[in-house]
Amino acid sequence: MTRTWSGSGDVSPAPAALSHLRRILASGGHPRFARMVEEAERHPDRDAVFTWQLDRVLDGLAAALPLDDGPGH
Repeated sequence: MTRTWSGSGDVSPAPAALSHLRRILASGGHPRFARMVEEAERHPDRDAVFTWQLDRVLDGLAAALPLDDGPGH
C-alpha cells in the first residue's frame, strides 16, 4: 500500500517543501526515507506523545537528584 502525503492535518508543510518532498519520494533514490514516510503515524495521540516526552524529562531530572539515604543523612 502506497500512501501519498497530502499535507492535511494539524501541521502542513509549506507548499514548496511539500513539492520538494514529493520529488524526493518519487525519485526512488531514498528508500529508507520513503519507508519512514509511508509508515509514519498520521495523527499521533497528542496526550500519549506529551506523556512520553514528560516522562523523559522527569527521568532526567530524577537522575540528577542526590540519593536520599533516609532521615539524618
